[in-house]
Amino acid sequence: MIFNCVLLKYQGTEETVEVPEGVEKIAAYAFKENKSLKAITLPDTVTEIGDNAFSHSGLTHMEIKNSVVSIGSEVFSCCKELETVSLPEAITTIPEALFFHCEKLKEIIIPAEVTVIDKVAFCGCTAMKRISLPEKLTTVSRDAFSKCSQLTDVSFPGDDAQWNRIAIDSGNEALTKARMKDADSPKSSPIENEAAFPSKEPISSPNKEKTREPKAETSIFEKIKRLFRQRS
Repeated sequence: MIFNCVLLKYQGTEETVEVPEGVEKIAAYAFKENKSLKAITLPDTVTEIGDNAFSHSGLTHMEIKNSVVSIGSEVFSCCKELETVSLPEAITTIPEALFFHCEKLKEIIIPAEVTVIDKVAFCGCTAMKRISLPEKLTTVSRDAFSKCSQLTDVSFPGDDAQWNRIAIDSGNEALTKARMKDADSPKSSPIENEAAFPSKEPISSPNKEKTREPKAETSIFEKIKRLFRQRS
């Protein structure tokens, strides 16, 4: 159903759908729970995709063209068969729960203009192994990468100072413990991000806490004092 250049609802059973030229927006919930859907082609006229547009569907692959400048939240949430997605260059935020529990999504490249990855954006992407983050990234919200148990490699083109300026909220240990690879050379050590734990204080060594005068030396001084008292 299309009205005023908006695809409001699709109720067909085809596995591959080609949205007609002239459609400018995919409405919220337009393809939600359509289990027959496997692939979809959007025309260059589409500029906006609404909330939950493809959530809980059978979608496996999708290329979002660069004409799209706005993507809603939970667009691909619980697309259990989704394996590959290419995101448009113009977006600046990965919306909340965009890929929530996309359990077959293995890797993704975040567009260069993105500055924020919103909460639970990739939560439950249990097959994800690699992700490329943009240099302009400033914020990774709570649980954005929670339950990404297979995430091992993170590409980030910026330097250490830029990485440390990214505010990474709680629940993103999968990201901060992954190996980082920059544009020049891979790093085998886990990522360390100072902004990830802003309240972190230096931890005192247990040995330092217990550094005191040895008891044996204290007892010798006491004996000397007692000896002087006896002589006086």
